[in-house]
Amino acid sequence: MLAPVAKELARQGVERRLLSLTALRGFRSPQPEFAPSATPVESLTPSWFERERDSKAVSGSPTSSRRRWLRRLLWSLLLGPAIRRRLDDASAIAVVPNDSAFPYDRIVRLLHRLGIPYLLLQEGIRFPLPGETDSRYGLGGAAALAVWGEASAAHFASLDIAHDTIHVTGNPRFDGDTALAARPAQPTLALVTNPIDDQGFCSQGEKLALAAEFVRRFLAARTSDGVRLLLRTHPGESRGSYLELLASEQRARVEVANHENLDALLDDSTAVVVMASTVGLEALRRGRPIAVLPIPGHGYVHDYVARRAAIGLVLDSALPQQVEELLAPPTDRRAVDRYLESHLAHRGFAAERVAGLIIAGMEDRCSR
Repeated sequence: MLAPVAKELARQGVERRLLSLTALRGFRSPQPEFAPSATPVESLTPSWFERERDSKAVSGSPTSSRRRWLRRLLWSLLLGPAIRRRLDDASAIAVVPNDSAFPYDRIVRLLHRLGIPYLLLQEGIRFPLPGETDSRYGLGGAAALAVWGEASAAHFASLDIAHDTIHVTGNPRFDGDTALAARPAQPTLALVTNPIDDQGFCSQGEKLALAAEFVRRFLAARTSDGVRLLLRTHPGESRGSYLELLASEQRARVEVANHENLDALLDDSTAVVVMASTVGLEALRRGRPIAVLPIPGHGYVHDYVARRAAIGLVLDSALPQQVEELLAPPTDRRAVDRYLESHLAHRGFAAERVAGLIIAGMEDRCSR
């Protein structure tokens, strides 16, 4: 999302730099994406900090004492000093994708202390998370929020955020080609997971069991014959943890697709199954129907199913028929088109609108 914005800022002569936290999640440094705009990219973590994508997730809940201790240590010894050294009087405004999760909660507090306003660029679909209180996403005190569409604007307004702070800019990631991808020759179903346990919906064991139950029931159905099943896990998850719950003959029928970029995965898929992920929105945009797994105690998270943009899967004898419907050629996209319009505004112009909001914030600060 940020690379197109950097390119637009460069076109308008705005000095910029990217402070990268990608190694914290096991990602490579994003220099290639920002090279076209000649945006300097500075990693805030040393190269040895990067971990393997398939490493085991840290055990314990996100609020465990061990996790809190590690975060305090990481912030005080590494991240805090590194960021503080790079912020000075020339920093007119900051742009962050999050203001509640670690380490962004600490970053925005530091920005407030230094008197540097920040813009929050919505990083994913937004919906209430279990146990969220004052640290809820969007409540960190941003000077402006750049949100993807009217549906997101309504969510943030429900948090009592000032209306004039919320700006519907669209998502710069989706400014490119919007042509629907051709369906693959072989029916292919992609299961895309995300860390719903870290979001507070369930335990890690319950999340893994949910995915394994879907895979077992799908593979046991006659309708699975001739259908490829792909598994793509979130970078913060261990794909091995999912596969360990399956019998050897079941594992043999699951293709791990973590090596592919997301667009390639969607192009290679006929339909996509998600839990509570932005991937569902990306799939719909590329013409891929989606289904949502029911999270125990919470049902179908986000509004995919409620607004008729997705099938709400049931893990019983009805599942084979649902999957057959999911893989069938779509006959009516009107509900999906209305859904996308409410969630992704200003497609083709989002980067320009976000850049304009950033520049307006800089001018406002300089005029004081």
